[in-house]
Amino acid sequence: MVTIKKKEVENVFKSGKRVSFNYITVVFLKNSIGIPRFAFLAPKKVFKKSTKRNRVKRLLREALRLLYHRFENLNCDIILIGKSDLLNLKVYDLEKEIESISNFLEREC
Repeated sequence: MVTIKKKEVENVFKSGKRVSFNYITVVFLKNSIGIPRFAFLAPKKVFKKSTKRNRVKRLLREALRLLYHRFENLNCDIILIGKSDLLNLKVYDLEKEIESISNFLEREC
């Protein structure tokens, strides 16, 4: 799994499309590299404590790791932004959300 650098994250925010799901907001932009790249964000405005922000990013990373095979054929830069309800979930609950995101991105990217 390849991550996006800071300058590229800013470019995705500026030019990308934004879609909101139950627990995650996704911002995506097609890339010319041929592989998907990811960034995981937990806003300080929503998650005040760093331990909570880190937990959200860990949950997102782990759920994506388990379902990465569904994203391998995409050529998109993808930013996953956690929402406040995400902290109450377990990884296996989050997998369903990641599956619906992958289905959506297969159609869009």
